[in-house]
Amino acid sequence: MGISIPQQLLTFGQSILLGLSVGILYDLLRPFRLRIPRAASFLDLLYCFMIALSGFLFLLRQGSGELRGFLVLGFSGGMLLFFCALAPLFRPLWDFWADILGLFFHILSIPLLFLKILCKKTVAAGKNLFYFFVKCYTIIRLGKNPVFQRRQREWHKKRKMPAAQDHTPVC
Repeated sequence: MGISIPQQLLTFGQSILLGLSVGILYDLLRPFRLRIPRAASFLDLLYCFMIALSGFLFLLRQGSGELRGFLVLGFSGGMLLFFCALAPLFRPLWDFWADILGLFFHILSIPLLFLKILCKKTVAAGKNLFYFFVKCYTIIRLGKNPVFQRRQREWHKKRKMPAAQDHTPVC
């Protein structure tokens, strides 16, 4: 088997296109890294994973599992070509679409905000209702307890206060 120059030129062109696509991916993630600083490290890890996976699969398939210098040169040249020539043209477009996507997610989150407020109010009302029933039960239970009634009478005698006649509350 011999070395096929047209096949190597085709593979070199494909490595340039891979470099361009990796540059596009980097530029696509840029507006999200700027708008959501907390997610920057995750997006960088995602980017590195995508580059490693695409480079590995490209070298495995097109380079026959061999790391060839012209493939690395084409990949680097494609990224350099994108960042020098095409990135300034595409950045406003990516920023626009990132803003549109952010607005879309903001609109989708409005019903969730109302649901959050409703849940807070429901929990607060449930707590108050639960506390009310617990207090009612405690008052009724203590009011019917003969030991409690005797202690209450003794306490009223010590204080010289008139004892209450009926200790059963109405809830």
